[in-house]
Amino acid sequence: MYTRFAFAALVAALSGAASASPALSFAPATAGATVPAQTARPVVLDATIHRMADFAGLSQIHVRLADDSVFQEAYVTPGASDKALVALYTSEKLTPGSYKGKVSLRLCKDEACTQQFDGSPVQLPYAIEVQTAGK
Repeated sequence: MYTRFAFAALVAALSGAASASPALSFAPATAGATVPAQTARPVVLDATIHRMADFAGLSQIHVRLADDSVFQEAYVTPGASDKALVALYTSEKLTPGSYKGKVSLRLCKDEACTQQFDGSPVQLPYAIEVQTAGK
């Protein structure tokens, strides 16, 4: 039993799955918007950076989406103090309907996302209403 637990802890530590607190928190806590179908539209939120030393001097944080079915791209731009601006762009493939769930944002130190920041990925709940184009 102890061997299994130790092995699981080792795998979690090596995979970066440690229980670090999230690197960012969002305001509002859920990304919500009403957008026209088949059009990429930004959903913009404010964020608080929890480990400023990790992000010091950066003008842009590289972001990878774990799932691009609702959002096709995301940007995190550090601002003043411990604040950042988050922009998620809805997918042009969305058809009319309601989309609810969580998107996982991988916050990366490089564009290829070979190294993530501590507390990454962060989960962001979303509620997107897609209307028929022209409404």
